[in-house]
Amino acid sequence: MDIYFWIVGFVIIVYGAIFMSRRKFFIDRRYEFAIFILALYMVPVMMSLSINIYIFLLFILIVSFFRFKGSYTVSNINSEMFEQVLLSILNEKNISYEKQKGAVALTGYGDKRITYKQSMNSIDANFKDIYELDLYKTLKEEIKNRIKLIEERLFPSTGLFYIVIGIVFIVFILFIREQSVCMWRF
Repeated sequence: MDIYFWIVGFVIIVYGAIFMSRRKFFIDRRYEFAIFILALYMVPVMMSLSINIYIFLLFILIVSFFRFKGSYTVSNINSEMFEQVLLSILNEKNISYEKQKGAVALTGYGDKRITYKQSMNSIDANFKDIYELDLYKTLKEEIKNRIKLIEERLFPSTGLFYIVIGIVFIVFILFIREQSVCMWRF
């Protein structure tokens, strides 16, 4: 069972190291959440012979697939950079919009919104309102391509956060293990 905790800690550290590369990633939140859930429940599911835990895990994955549809994490970028890319694409395509705080409303499309929120040095971008529009795929791909061209680099605080969390997780598990061994000695 100890190996499970080592693997989870190591996966968190590797995830942080990827962010530390300062490369810009456009990650679908559905897949990000699915990987997190699978890593978290990997060993308990494998050790369980109960069908209930498999059904529960499948239910979580299906719900997350619909819940995070059109949601993306854009790493190593701030909200100003994202907004600048988004607005330049909308201007080039002659799409009318209204700029709002943390969102852009597409006035020519029934005020459908693209929202974005900065968390450390990553953006949570939500295209859920425009997911059904023809514009969605081209806009998403264009943003993905242009973000990779941005040369400005940010300090990868998200990567550092995940690395620290992974190390703390492993140290905490080692501490708990040592405490339980000490309790059995007496």
